[in-house]
Amino acid sequence: MSLRIPSSSRTRGFTLVEMMIILAIITLLAFFAIPSYLRARRRLQAGLILEDLKVISTALDLYSQEFNKVPGQTALFTDLKPYFKINGRLYSTGMDVFGSQYGPYSVDFIPQLSDSTFNQLSDVTDNAFWSPFR
Repeated sequence: MSLRIPSSSRTRGFTLVEMMIILAIITLLAFFAIPSYLRARRRLQAGLILEDLKVISTALDLYSQEFNKVPGQTALFTDLKPYFKINGRLYSTGMDVFGSQYGPYSVDFIPQLSDSTFNQLSDVTDNAFWSPFR
């Protein structure tokens, strides 16, 4: 006596064609999503660098007022470090997200964006974005 399972209760798996269609759809979605993700990431990096430049500018102002510095005098990174958030990336390294050094710092000049960083982010930003740090 053999047990026979009715055909209506058998589970049916996916065919190879169905799996290929699903894979094609996922690949197509990734094809469009990845460039958008990379662009958004680079835009975020640009925003972080712009924020760092603003913090450095404020630190230069505070430093020059606190120590009665006159226009033309330079400041070192160690001079500005007390005005940064402790244990933050800027406090720890003094570099942007690409590893480029900020500076040199002068009491009467706004800190400037490095050319290498500008070139790396030129596809997602323009000169107006970096104003007045460029």
